[in-house]
Amino acid sequence: MGQMENLPRNVAALIYKKQYWRTPAFDKVAQIEPILAEELFDTGVNMGTSTAIGLLQRAHYVRLAEARPAQEAFLYG
Repeated sequence: MGQMENLPRNVAALIYKKQYWRTPAFDKVAQIEPILAEELFDTGVNMGTSTAIGLLQRAHYVRLAEARPAQEAFLYG
């Protein structure tokens, strides 16, 4: 591969759009929760899309456990 400085901006944008927006389906999330989708995109770029999705799932399970304390045991596997 060549130097990143030689990569045209529009090509970089296409890579980001495909790899960090469409492939993990954050574009579909954006249709319902645009701010959440932006956070997922940012986290996906910086930490990987799998990590972004995992953090969202974890937050969801924590919220469920807070609403129903009997579900807390499922947070730990």
